[in-house]
Amino acid sequence: MKITLIPSSFLTRILPVTRNQCGALPLAVVVLLLAAAQCGLAQNLVVNGSFETPVFPLGTYATIPADMYAPWKTTEPRFEVWANGYAQETPRIHHGQPAYAADGAQCLEILSTESKIASAWQLLPTVQGHPYTLSFYHSPRPGFHSKLTVSIDFKIIQVFDEDGLKNQSHDWKLFSTDFVAAASGTIIKFTDESTNTAAGTHIDLVDVEPVRTAVAHRTPMVIGRRGVQTFSQGSLGSSGSSLSVKKTQ
Repeated sequence: MKITLIPSSFLTRILPVTRNQCGALPLAVVVLLLAAAQCGLAQNLVVNGSFETPVFPLGTYATIPADMYAPWKTTEPRFEVWANGYAQETPRIHHGQPAYAADGAQCLEILSTESKIASAWQLLPTVQGHPYTLSFYHSPRPGFHSKLTVSIDFKIIQVFDEDGLKNQSHDWKLFSTDFVAAASGTIIKFTDESTNTAAGTHIDLVDVEPVRTAVAHRTPMVIGRRGVQTFSQGSLGSSGSSLSVKKTQ
């Protein structure tokens, strides 16, 4: 893991910082230092992999015309994004629990509106013959069954057949795998084969990095109405591991 260290003196020059009697920096500055160090990690090749832009109000969902969400593409005329705190009301779910993204404040639903099969994908700049790590979080839509097929350059690498019928909120799981780029451009594709039109699998924090720098993944952070939530450290780092959410008031 490559981390760029930034001296605390740098922040004290640009921020009005007062140390306490023990000489320690305030918590806010410590958080900024950690964030600055995190920025030194290798860059994710996926553009908008956490689906944070454009920004939508918390507690809502929004549909976006497909041509406005480039470089992401879809077989459907639009994308659907859920913002933290959205609680759906359906014939299956009455007064559902607020749903939260695996990372940040928003996640993507691979929404099928025209048929029962929908795909979302992105073409990434890669170097032929070089190894990369793909990782992402996935969850069935609360209250629905989902079947997600993941492919790299149209070769299927994993199929997730998951039952979310009893879920009141997201059930995020982490998947990670290594691959070798076959060309100077690599297509990462997610296909939902839902048995219900307009209800698909949710994905978040899609990340592709060179293997040499992709060993350590950052801890997902969720921003909601009740403050910052972080996933427990013990739940990270293994393929398909479930995540638990800790909320700070």
